Amino acid sequence: MKLIPTSTTFKGWVGLGLFSVVTVGSLWDRFFRNPGYVLTSTDKWIISELAVSIILSAGMCIWYFFACRKGARDGARETEFNKYETGIAIFLFCWWIAGLVTLMDRNNEYAVLSNGLIATANTYFAAWASMGSVLYILGEISESHAETSSFRSPKLSKWWLLLASTIVIIIGCADVYMSATCGGFDSELCTETIVGLVTGSVGTFISCGSIIFVSFWEEKFSRLLESVLSLLFYAE
Repeated sequence: MKLIPTSTTFKGWVGLGLFSVVTVGSLWDRFFRNPGYVLTSTDKWIISELAVSIILSAGMCIWYFFACRKGARDGARETEFNKYETGIAIFLFCWWIAGLVTLMDRNNEYAVLSNGLIATANTYFAAWASMGSVLYILGEISESHAETSSFRSPKLSKWWLLLASTIVIIIGCADVYMSATCGGFDSELCTETIVGLVTGSVGTFISCGSIIFVSFWEEKFSRLLESVLSLLFYAE
């Protein structure tokens, strides 16, 4: 019996650690190499957010490397490991949502400037890649859970990716809606932004419901229902 739920999750932890380090490196000059710069409370929050992400991902990689090689493969240890890994992944999912909101805020100018342009490509793309790594980990864990039951949905990871895409839509549209651009200066853009928010919200509801049903009530979540929800998502 394997200690880990699936070997592919290790790749996700490695990716999360690397992308988090890249994000820190891209912000290093701003935080620590400017003698006259004083860290704000927002700066300290971002530093702590990235530090926690790096520490937890590194810890999971160390567990994969050493605990498994020591032969700790009994059922009790495997179950305990699965619970810890799932809990950490869910925590980091919520943690990175909060971190992305701060990193992508135009007022902070970490990844996006006040005019909407990308401030630093490394910060912008590495931050989103970190979130993608967390979603990949959650998708693999959920899929491994589904594979141990009588109902096996090979599309569970895809639902997680759809959830990620809707989150991107919501965050992006919310950022535009709250900016000065959508304050009466461009009514057409405001209308499009509201449509984007509604689309992202509906998509999030559909994908979250599908993930929950597949993960916990597999026997009641028929392939027909999954197909219908997929079509609704496509139409939406």
